Amino acid sequence: MKRIRFIIDSTFGMSPEYLDKYQILINPLNVIVDGLSYLDGVEIQVRDVMEYVAQGKKVTTSQPSPGSYKLLYDQAFKEGADYVICLTISSLLSGTVQSANAAREMHERAEDIFVHDTLGVNIEAAMLLETGIEAMEQGKHPTEIIEIIKKNKPDSGVLLNLVTLDNLLYSGRVSRMKAFIGNLLHVKPVVLYKDAKVMILKKFRSEKKVYHYFVDYCQSLRKKHQGRMRLRLSHVNAIERVNRLYDELSKALPDVKIEMGMEITPLMAIYIAYGGIAVAWIFERD
Repeated sequence: MKRIRFIIDSTFGMSPEYLDKYQILINPLNVIVDGLSYLDGVEIQVRDVMEYVAQGKKVTTSQPSPGSYKLLYDQAFKEGADYVICLTISSLLSGTVQSANAAREMHERAEDIFVHDTLGVNIEAAMLLETGIEAMEQGKHPTEIIEIIKKNKPDSGVLLNLVTLDNLLYSGRVSRMKAFIGNLLHVKPVVLYKDAKVMILKKFRSEKKVYHYFVDYCQSLRKKHQGRMRLRLSHVNAIERVNRLYDELSKALPDVKIEMGMEITPLMAIYIAYGGIAVAWIFERD
């Protein structure tokens, strides 16, 4: 069986154990603080990012360079890979896929490198990766693996709850006045990331109503779509909130596979902030 090596970027948030098990290579994005660049998850962590944001520093991001992808392609082939599959964060959020494709085009083994834009983010993209890993273990060719990932994408998405409107202000999703009033009233917005679009669905002041909304939303998804539903939860320094969400979803959806993911990655935390929780879903199809 041909050996396939996966390359992902740092926004997927995979556990070290999973990365080691499948020998997955990671290309970190860059977090830029007042003009100084740090490798996401390597040179800067979630708490560093949150501290810089709180201090009012200018925190931005940028994609990896094509050269960094070429080095990873070289490493994969040197270590015995027959094919490389490179998955990236959504192209509507980052230019990472452009760097990956540019490196592929200049590589001497370009025909053995398969670059795919997941159109997903963080825990959603992580679950799409896992469907690809499962297909690899079944002996499928890279083109078949990517088709399976594509098949599982249309009904996937992420629902987030933020404890303040500051980060929606930071990303330009709400005005400064709306953010000020919302924070004054302790509004907790529920945000949907779906089809590479970000939408504010609801705004709650009650914590209890947030959990009820998450449960109702996931139950409605279950009724609407076919396939094996999987849920994955994550958070930014909000373990108690995410544990409660896990308990509520487990009671409401006892036959659904619900997993606790890694804490949201440093780069993604810029837009979510402390206290934020998230649930992602996919519907697996054979």
